[in-house]
Amino acid sequence: MLELDATAAAGRRSLLKAFLSGEMRAANPFPWAGALCPGDRETFYREMDEAWGDGSDPDWEEIEEIAAAWERDALEGGGPPDALPEETPMYEVILGGRERAALEKAPPAVREAAQALITGFLACRPARMAGTAPGKLKKFPDLGMVFQYQLPCGYRLRYRVDETCQRVEIEYLGPHK
Repeated sequence: MLELDATAAAGRRSLLKAFLSGEMRAANPFPWAGALCPGDRETFYREMDEAWGDGSDPDWEEIEEIAAAWERDALEGGGPPDALPEETPMYEVILGGRERAALEKAPPAVREAAQALITGFLACRPARMAGTAPGKLKKFPDLGMVFQYQLPCGYRLRYRVDETCQRVEIEYLGPHK
């Protein structure tokens, strides 16, 4: 089995080398990259080019880690955690006019992820970090109950949780600043 894995890895690296060196751009070894937003796709290819360097001594481990992380993001859609099936929305989610306008102007992938986040996770368990993908949800301890969720295409949704009133106020929705 180990020999087969080594053969598969060598074949994958050969394909990656041909692609990253520019020898074979027509056959893309990353078919899932089309599921990424254009900005994310550009960032992915830039990270791959940086890891490739001049091609004389590529860091294969880093290249494979980058590809695996972006593939997971593309296939999972980078979407928010769902509310648990037995959970009933307990929080009122407030989306102000500026954030509502930003949501309407956002790319479709951002709109879909934000709507799912607002109607599921934020309405049911906005302060529970457990169950979220690593790096997707961040708490700002210096600001109290303020969290930021990473949406597709480099967008962020920052919100404040008021446990006493069971209210979630969305403070920012837009590109990462």
